[in-house]
This record gives sequence, structure tokens and C-alpha cells, in this order.
Amino acid sequence: ADVNPKEEWYLTVDELFHLLGLRFGKKEYGDFVYIMWDVARLDPNERIYFKDFVKLCGIWCIMGREQILLCVFNSQDPMNDGNVPFERLRDLMWELHKESLQYRRRKVRGILDNMGVEEFIKDGSGKWSFKAFTKMHFKYPQLLYPLFFFQWGLCEKTISLNFWENQRAHLHKHREHVTKEVQEHEEAVAALRVKETQAALTRATLKDTVKAILTNGPMPEGATEETVKLATKRVRKLKKKAKRLHVDINVLVAKMK
Repeated sequence: ADVNPKEEWYLTVDELFHLLGLRFGKKEYGDFVYIMWDVARLDPNERIYFKDFVKLCGIWCIMGREQILLCVFNSQDPMNDGNVPFERLRDLMWELHKESLQYRRRKVRGILDNMGVEEFIKDGSGKWSFKAFTKMHFKYPQLLYPLFFFQWGLCEKTISLNFWENQRAHLHKHREHVTKEVQEHEEAVAALRVKETQAALTRATLKDTVKAILTNGPMPEGATEETVKLATKRVRKLKKKAKRLHVDINVLVAKMK
């Protein structure tokens, strides 16, 4: 770390990577650094001041496996349509290894070169879905291992691995609770919409049935026996009201709710 003229402590991105045990520094992650820093809305070409470091840790140290995978997948899916070309993600994963030891490069390059489209993408589209990408990760965890090593290093070098794991577990539990609440709310809203729609249809059918009785026309589709009985009672009331008010009964029918 160094100090700027304002006496503010900062790290360079290279210094942080070396601190985490990455001998090649920032270049070891290639263009992936931009994706990693973008999660925290930071620029990897800028210095890391203390507030930025806290922000970086507060995001990366609490991300679960699925969130990290989503981070990678969504970075190549700007349209959010859930599909990413096969070659795009394969080439991106190479960025995590092309500046590393020769043995590692040879091993990873072999996996990527031998990875066929049909191995994970069964629909013939040639595009990754997130589900297929997740399956690939579980079969070849070494491809994205550097991201998890970076996370582990941040956790270990800051407060402690145990602390961040507890925070992660707490947030996961809270996320499940919120997800359940949102789902219940959406289901209640959907049920209310269905109820309102059915009520509107019933009112419309009742009004059409009243008109059919008054004009001796055919009953509307969907008019049940109960609807006809209710409409007959409504017709009697409307006739009495029209007679009392000296108005055309059709005017009252038009005003029916």
C-alpha cells in the first residue's frame, strides 16, 4: 500500500492480486478483471482506496457459487435472453488461465479444446443456457477456480473465512425468506386478478341476460341457470323502477353495474 498526498491509503490492483498470492498479478485474470470489478462498479485501472476495498469485499465475500456463476454468465448476456454463444464463454474462461504456469495452461487448454458443443448443449442451438453452464462448472470446476480462489483470498486476508461464511449463510437464509414473501404476494395478486376477472365476466353475463329477457332474444353464452334466475329478478325490479321514475327501462339497463 502507499499514501497519496491527501494521506489516504490505497492499493493498486496489481498489489492486491500479489497480496492474495497471485504471482502474475492483475494480468493473471486478463479481461476478467473488468467483469470482477464491474460487480462493485469500480474501475480496475484506478487505485483501490479504503472505501473501494470495503465495497469490493462486501460484494465478493458474500457471493454464493450460483451468484458468481451468474456474474460470469450475465456478463456475456447483455440482452438478458438467457442464451450465450458457446465460443464466447469458452474463450472468456481462457482469460483466467492464459497468464499462468505452463502446466496449468496446457491442462486448461486441453479441456477447452476438447469441450464439444453437444456435451452440454443438447438442443442444437449452439448457445449456453445458465443450466448448461452450471453443469459445465460442476464437471470442470478448475475452469472457473481462479474466481473462487480470489474470493477465498479476500475472505482469508480480511476479517476471516469463518466470518464471511456465516454472513453468506445468513444472507442466503434471508434471501430465501424474501423470495418466499415475494412469491406469496405475487400469488395473492394473481388470485385477486382472477377473482376480479371472473366478477367482471359475471356482471357482463348478467347484464346481457337481462337484455335478452327484455328483448326475448337468445341467452348469452355462459349464462347459467342461477344467472337467469338472478336476471329475472333484476328485470322485475327494473320494470318497477322504470315505471316509478317514468323512464325507458333500457336507460336503466345501460346504467347497470
